[in-house]
Amino acid sequence: MQITMNGECASRTSEINDIFDAIVFSEESIVNEAFEKGLDKGIEEARAEGYHVGFHKGIEIGSEIGYYKGIVDTLLALYNDQQIDLSDKVLSILNKLKPLLDTFPRFNCSETDILQLKQEIKTHFKQFCSLMKFNGTLTEKSLSF
Repeated sequence: MQITMNGECASRTSEINDIFDAIVFSEESIVNEAFEKGLDKGIEEARAEGYHVGFHKGIEIGSEIGYYKGIVDTLLALYNDQQIDLSDKVLSILNKLKPLLDTFPRFNCSETDILQLKQEIKTHFKQFCSLMKFNGTLTEKSLSF
């Protein structure tokens, strides 16, 4: 009978140890589960916010490039139709701007630094504005689609 009791004692001791282990590890399990849920939620919110910011920045850049392109294309078309006369310096700048504007990426490309390209376009456009004595500043208020 003593063997059975020792067996029962050992069995009860291991059951109690298992219960204590389960209690101790349950806290760790809950913390890990909460961390994973928080991480997933944070990634989802950051992705949505990043998309929103990128979308609006893309609209801003597209509006600016479209504004420049509209002016350059119109002036070159009028010049080619001999409706206006442009100086050699102005024509040179417009001819530099045209290919930059025509090849500006329509989609995000990791090999192209669109901010540097946009700055180069903006620099040439400012030179054009200076030569033409034209205030070509684009403001959001001037856009009304």
